[in-house]
Amino acid sequence: MDQKRIGSFLRELRTEKGLTQEQLAEYLNLSASAVSQWECGRVLPDISQLPLLANLFEVSADVLLGIDVDSKAKKIDEIYQTALKTSQEGRRYEAIDILRDGLRQYPDSFRLMEFLVAELRCRPPKDGEGEKELAAYRRQMETYLDRILAGCTDDTIRANAVRTACFLYPEIGRYDDAV
Repeated sequence: MDQKRIGSFLRELRTEKGLTQEQLAEYLNLSASAVSQWECGRVLPDISQLPLLANLFEVSADVLLGIDVDSKAKKIDEIYQTALKTSQEGRRYEAIDILRDGLRQYPDSFRLMEFLVAELRCRPPKDGEGEKELAAYRRQMETYLDRILAGCTDDTIRANAVRTACFLYPEIGRYDDAV
C-alpha cells in the first residue's frame, strides 16, 4: 500500500467535495492534523474510518486503498483463458497447475475454483496413482465446492458447482448434501 498515493488521493477527493481538512476532520470526529498526516502520506487512516470515507466520497473502500478491481478481473480472465487453452490442447495437468497458481494469486476467485474442480474431476489418472492421491484430489475438490456454494453469487458458477457436487459428495459419503 503506497501511503503517499493514498494520501494524495484522499486530498483530491476532499477538495472535489469542497471540504477543508478541518471540515473532514469534524465529520470523522478527528483532529485536522490527523487528516493532514494522511494527506502528506505519513500515516494511513484507521481501518474504522474507511467506511465513513467511502460513503462520504461515494467510492468503494477498494478505490480508497488503490485496489484495481478491473485489473484483477482482467488478470483472472487471462489465467482462465490460458488454462482453458492448455486443457483444450490435452495438457490437463498443466492446466491444473495454471489454475492452482492462479488461486495462489487470487484465492477468492470462484471462477478459477470452479474451473479447477472441473479439471480435477475430468483429469486422466496418472500412472501409479493410488487411493491416497485420489483422496487428496477429492478433498481439494470438496474444499473448493464448499467455498463456492457458501459464498458465490454467480448463477452459472454455482450451477456448475452444484452439478459437480451431486457427483462428488456421494463418493465421499456426503449423501445428504448431495440430495
